Amino acid sequence: MRLSPASASACAAQALLLVLAGCPSDPPPAPRKDPAPPASAANATASASATPSAVASAAAAPSASAAAAPAGPARPMVLEEFHPGNSHPERVFSIEGALLVSEREKIGRVVDGKVEPVAAIPKETPGAGPNSVRGVWGKYPDRIDVEYHNDNGRAPMPTLMALTGKGSSFTAAPGGGWGTLAGPAVVGESTLVFGASGFTGAEIATIRGPRLTRSTLAASLYCKPGEVPGLDYNPGKAAVDVATFAATGAGTLIAFGPICGRPGLWAEIWDSAGKSRRVEVQPKGSFWPIGVFPGKGDELWAAFSGHPVLHYLDGKLDELPPLDGINVMTALPGGPLYAATSSGGIHRFENGAWQHLAQLPWPTSIATLAVDGDEIYLSTGNNAPGSNKVYRLIPGASTAFTPACKTPFVFLYDVSADNDAKFTFPTTRKALSSFSQASEIGLVDFHESGVRRLGLTVPSKEVGEAVMAHVVANMKDEHPKLLCYEPKAPRKIELKTGK
Repeated sequence: MRLSPASASACAAQALLLVLAGCPSDPPPAPRKDPAPPASAANATASASATPSAVASAAAAPSASAAAAPAGPARPMVLEEFHPGNSHPERVFSIEGALLVSEREKIGRVVDGKVEPVAAIPKETPGAGPNSVRGVWGKYPDRIDVEYHNDNGRAPMPTLMALTGKGSSFTAAPGGGWGTLAGPAVVGESTLVFGASGFTGAEIATIRGPRLTRSTLAASLYCKPGEVPGLDYNPGKAAVDVATFAATGAGTLIAFGPICGRPGLWAEIWDSAGKSRRVEVQPKGSFWPIGVFPGKGDELWAAFSGHPVLHYLDGKLDELPPLDGINVMTALPGGPLYAATSSGGIHRFENGAWQHLAQLPWPTSIATLAVDGDEIYLSTGNNAPGSNKVYRLIPGASTAFTPACKTPFVFLYDVSADNDAKFTFPTTRKALSSFSQASEIGLVDFHESGVRRLGLTVPSKEVGEAVMAHVVANMKDEHPKLLCYEPKAPRKIELKTGK
């Protein structure tokens, strides 16, 4: 599995990857406040020429496998918090041979609905404070790798550590300051990690197995003067600003990222002998990494927000059929791929198409996604104290509106956690006050699926559709949705009409 659940490699979007939209370490943008809209040469000694290769541009026409996603029914599912006994898991991960959860520094294995201890990262970094788990990869029981950060924002010191079995660890910017990781990448018996910092530039290190020497194209040899800031005092910077870093099952090492800070996406690809080449994947655009996942043989998938998933197979890059709104993915080695979308859909890619497996009734900001047999788990939260939680998906009632619905409801938006419990949403109330049937609707503040939300009770489908049109016309970037739903214990907020 290659996720980017709070991964420092993803934080290249903030510091190293200047063209990326955001940091995939973090969950999607925070819920809105009213009325704002919602916001993801030392080591570099390779040849200076970006040699074209046989790898096809992903911008080319999709292959015959790029069939449209079938319109099959999805199972309605709801979230059930997973906290067996006295445990309070914060993140969940699928790895080969086990379903794992993390709680602060501890890693546990889920067995028969219980959490069994596996191992732990260092609880604290001396002089800096507590550490927390950001990602887990590998194979149970003796090849588990974990990425952890220090909670001190000025000295995160991202570290990839061989948690079980024989291995070592690698820390980017161990003294504090800016540092980023990408990986891990498994090549045979070796596990590699890409690291970069403001002090040492780019480095590819081996933390497990025989040491492999791999180097990246130096920015000083390829980029134009002024394209890469700070190159005078940090000549070790790489030309490709690495966002994701992994290897196919056959050992082809691939890094994705923009080159020389320019818009677009490139791939740097190393063959089994360690020789690299650069390939332009997309000439324009910004790319927010979601994850990279090895397949069977010489195969790999790479996902970036807002773009079709890339599929590398035997030297060629292609695109999977589009799936809108992917914000997190997971896969065990060899697949299949699973994706969660911003609309609450859970999808699996098989037989050349995305299959819509399950549908959550509410949009959910998902940090990690995991699959264990027929069960699906996810975690939410932004790493703030107490915000991270793990859920299991269980069958539940759909909120889709049907003609038989007795409780029509208009969902407006998720509420920012920064808003006071008695906040009255003045901008939203002002917009609704001019609705011609305002006396027939009710504004309610409620909690559902662990999230505070805002919505409207309406007497009928017709009034619901009318008020949705009014909201779209009078409130910027709002996307209300008609549901069949009745909130439990909502807080009613007075609406004044005719003003």
